[in-house]
Amino acid sequence: MTSTEGSNTASPTIPKSGGFSKVAAVLVVVVIVVAAFLGYYYMTSQQQLTSKDNTISSQSSTIALQVSSMAVQSSQIQAQSATIQNQSAKISSLTNAVLADEHQIGSLQANLTTTTNALNQDKAEVVTLNGQIAADNSQISVLTTGYTKANSTISSQASEITQLQTQVSSLQSQVTALNSQVSSLQGQVTALNTQITTLQAQVRQMTASLDLSDATVLTSTKTFAVPAATSTSIGNTTVSTFSAPYSGYILVNLTSTSDINDVGVMVLMVYSNAVHSPIYSGAYLTFFFSTVPDDWIIPVTPGTVTLFVINFSSATQSETISATFYS
Repeated sequence: MTSTEGSNTASPTIPKSGGFSKVAAVLVVVVIVVAAFLGYYYMTSQQQLTSKDNTISSQSSTIALQVSSMAVQSSQIQAQSATIQNQSAKISSLTNAVLADEHQIGSLQANLTTTTNALNQDKAEVVTLNGQIAADNSQISVLTTGYTKANSTISSQASEITQLQTQVSSLQSQVTALNSQVSSLQGQVTALNTQITTLQAQVRQMTASLDLSDATVLTSTKTFAVPAATSTSIGNTTVSTFSAPYSGYILVNLTSTSDINDVGVMVLMVYSNAVHSPIYSGAYLTFFFSTVPDDWIIPVTPGTVTLFVINFSSATQSETISATFYS
């Protein structure tokens, strides 16, 4: 109830005590009814709760049993899983082995196919060879017949062969004797050819000597220094000393000289026993050139010959010459 200060509203009317008792009684009744209802509801709820607790306990026991069973089953499942894994590994290994076997079977089948083809070829070749053998047997039969005839012919000709062998032996003896004669004649021919070769060489040498075409270079073009002359001797330098087996001549070619008036050449010849004249043997023959260039021909007999470059002046001189002996 709300009151307002300063308001002129009349105060509420207080009921009488008899009305209050009725209300109280009603309230008591209501309370009793509510309490009864609550008690009933409580009892009913307790029974339901007890029933539910029993059900829950029963279900809990059932669940515990199921959990235990599930744990056992889980262990069995794990064991079976391990078994399955092992079997899977075995299956994988067996699969690989099967694949390898299949590959090997494929290779063997290919080899079998190749072998079969080769066998077929061999069979065809055997057929061909059998045909060839049949043809060869036929030819052998023909040859056997011919061989028999040939043996007959050989037998009939054996006596003739014996006679011919006797004749051959006689002819071989004659051939041996003729070969001996031929060998002797070949030795004589060889000796004669050697003599002919020697004589031809002698003829060539003699022909060259007669033609004076056999040339021996005593010195190629060379400059010789010649010492000065003294009061007792002339200055000289040896160009060459050689043995002349045959008669011939020396050709001296002058190329240059430092003093044409005092420088020349000189020859000393010592005759061999083939020369029967002592004239000029051991004597010095001198020659002075008149021009540059110039030549000098000196006749030579068999013997020892020495060619010099000489100098009559009192100073050292030089002369460039070449010399060749022709015989």
